[in-house]
Amino acid sequence: AQYVASVIDRQPLKGILGSVAGDDTVLMVCVSNEEAEDRANWMLSVASR
Repeated sequence: AQYVASVIDRQPLKGILGSVAGDDTVLMVCVSNEEAEDRANWMLSVASR
């Protein structure tokens, strides 16, 4: 999870202010609820590959 959060923090991803990671959890802080929903769907699509 820490590697994923590090990649998120280094990319210029629209709507993401930053991220925090634990052992198996990543929290992304987004600028709005709409961006949060879009990013959650994006993460789910990436994780299901």
